[in-house]
Amino acid sequence: MNLDQYKLMMGVLGNTFLTDRMFLAMDKDKDELIDLEEYLTYNDVISHGTTEEKREQNFAMLNDNRDSVVSYEEFEGFVIQILDMYSRTVSEKIDTNRDMGKSAGKKVTIK
Repeated sequence: MNLDQYKLMMGVLGNTFLTDRMFLAMDKDKDELIDLEEYLTYNDVISHGTTEEKREQNFAMLNDNRDSVVSYEEFEGFVIQILDMYSRTVSEKIDTNRDMGKSAGKKVTIK
């Protein structure tokens, strides 16, 4: 299934950035399609995986450009999108400071 089909399958949740990130995390072979094995593997890891496997799935959701490095900008964008989604859900504006935490470091890598 492609991203548009996945979004349709996700219903109301299909219109969030999380759906895009989940799709990228599932698409291990980077062919812009999710096959049954990729879908089942992702869901199995989320439900029953080890802590390390779950960390890798979460890292894949943060790694927007799929280069095995999460830049500060990728992390910041993810957090801002989460806060924006929360803000829309509870109808309460959350002011996001784009300079938050820049002193914490520029890159997170997975080994």
